[in-house]
Amino acid sequence: MAGKDEKFIKFYTTSILQSYDYQKMTLEEKGLYSHLLYLLAETTDGELIYDETLLAHQCGVSVRKFRAVFANISSKFQRRTDDENLTKIFNPKMKSTVLARQQKSEKLSDSGALGGKTTQAK
Repeated sequence: MAGKDEKFIKFYTTSILQSYDYQKMTLEEKGLYSHLLYLLAETTDGELIYDETLLAHQCGVSVRKFRAVFANISSKFQRRTDDENLTKIFNPKMKSTVLARQQKSEKLSDSGALGGKTTQAK
């Protein structure tokens, strides 16, 4: 059973596994790609600060290994610089999924905050 703060993301595994790009990846590349997607799914905006030391630590590899493997999968991610001059990475599809989940969560929260007031008004 998922915990209260557990985040849910729908993955279309067949699409991923049958993707030519994914099939060409090495086991290391698939592992890093998947792990970064999981980290992105844990965010509220679908973006990660691109800090190689932190990301390498979160993925359980050395910075040197992270750089080498990420170089091969970097095309799956886009980079942007935010207002605070931080470089962030995101996967467009995961970002849209995370934002949709966030909007749905906020909508449900707002509906719950009404506490049945709209029903009582009828």
